[in-house]
Amino acid sequence: MNINKVLMIVLINYCGFVYAENQTNWNALTEQQQELLFPLKNKWNSLPIKQQQRILKKSVKWQHFPQQKKQRLKQKLEKFSDMTPAQRKAFRNRIKKFNQLPRKKQQELRQRREWFKLLPKEKRRELRQQWKSFTVIP
Repeated sequence: MNINKVLMIVLINYCGFVYAENQTNWNALTEQQQELLFPLKNKWNSLPIKQQQRILKKSVKWQHFPQQKKQRLKQKLEKFSDMTPAQRKAFRNRIKKFNQLPRKKQQELRQRREWFKLLPKEKRRELRQQWKSFTVIP
């Protein structure tokens, strides 16, 4: 058995995460998992098993994130959980389109977003109003 497999097994056992084929019940999650995945509590039991497993696998990485990153991701998860199915679909489509852009264009958009976030609240509000008035040509 190679060292990577051994380390992964130790990490999974250390974190207390269980990857069962039929893991569907919220109550079967550890206290730590429930705390982390709390925004999904009401939907957890209805999620497909593969989606539950994917979420649990990603949650292992969570343990190693700095506190600031954990907080930011938790807020994003809560916001996503509050979206309607139509809003989630639109969000996923925007992400998909963004990921299809060339890396240089992605970086440019990230820089513009950071610039926008640094503006005073009133200026951001004003710009949003201006942008809403623009007509988008498909």
